[in-house]
Order: sequence, then structure tokens, then C-alpha cells
Amino acid sequence: MSDAHALPDPLRPSGLPYPSTPVVVRDQLPDKGPGAPASWGLRAAARLFDLLAVYVVSVSLIGLLGVETNADGELVGPVWPLFLFPVLFMAYETFLIGRNGQTLGKFLLRIRAIDWNRGGIASYQQAAIRAVVPGIFLFGTVVGGALGLLALIPVVIYLSSLVNPVFRGLHDRAAGTIVLAAPWVKRPRDD
Repeated sequence: MSDAHALPDPLRPSGLPYPSTPVVVRDQLPDKGPGAPASWGLRAAARLFDLLAVYVVSVSLIGLLGVETNADGELVGPVWPLFLFPVLFMAYETFLIGRNGQTLGKFLLRIRAIDWNRGGIASYQQAAIRAVVPGIFLFGTVVGGALGLLALIPVVIYLSSLVNPVFRGLHDRAAGTIVLAAPWVKRPRDD
């Protein structure tokens, strides 16, 4: 563990009221504002933004690596580049959540993945678990056929946050994280 997790938020030095002890019940968190559980809608919008961003990069790379569509709409060329999307998704999620507690989507929507037990930004290990739990099933979409149905499992994993009082999905529970509101702090101007 690094000392960076014990310091106030490096991107927002004023700090946010993240819990410093494990949260047991919903009443231990604010209803809104900094430190409140991020709403399911914000989380879903951030996830869609991140998936779209990774998808655009993946499709561009896949095309550059020689995969094309023929006249019948079938993919032709090497198969291995098709695995880029799940790999890039998990790498993107792991790196950014472990570094800042936020992907680009979470940053734009002002939410952050926090360590459930310690408070502070989630570790790289937690970020990796959080990314792999839904991400591993994306490989089924590449294989196709009946295995393509595995792509529905990440949807179920994300939807599982709807039945949790603090919106922790199965991936959050596996990783020991919670997603909280992290509004941008307005700084006074130095004139």
C-alpha cells in the first residue's frame, strides 16, 4: 500500500469526506453531496461513456491491424485483434481507477471508486478485480455463437447494484470498493 492513499485527494487537495472506516449501513453515508453513494444513473452513464471510448479506440486499432468486413458482412483477417476490446477495457479501468479512482466517465460525472474498508482511492489490485469481474465475460463476445451470450453477464453484474442500499454491484463487493460522489471543488481565484 502506498502512502498516497492516506493523503487527501491529490486531484482535489481540499479533500472529500470519504469514510475512514467500513460503512455497514446506508445511514453512515451522506444522502447527497461529497461522500454520498453515486446514483445508479450516474454510474451507468459513466460506464457507457467509458465503454464507448474504449470501443472506438479498439475498433480503430482492429482496423489498423488488418481486420476488415467483406461484402457479406463477415470479418476477415487475423482473429487475435478482436480480443483487444476486452483487454483494453480491463487495462483502462484498472489503470485509471487505481491511479485516480476515476475513469474518464467517472471524472466527467464527478464520481469516484473508493476503498470500502479504508476510505481513499481504490488500490490497483482492487481496480483490477473491479475490472476483471465483468470484463472477463466480454471474451465470449469475441468467440461468438452461444458464448456470445456471456456478454449479458456484465449487464447483470452492473444491474446488481440496484438491489444494494449503497449501490455496490457484484464487482464492487468482490473488489471491496464503493462509488461515491466526488464533486469538483471550486477554488478561489488568486487575483
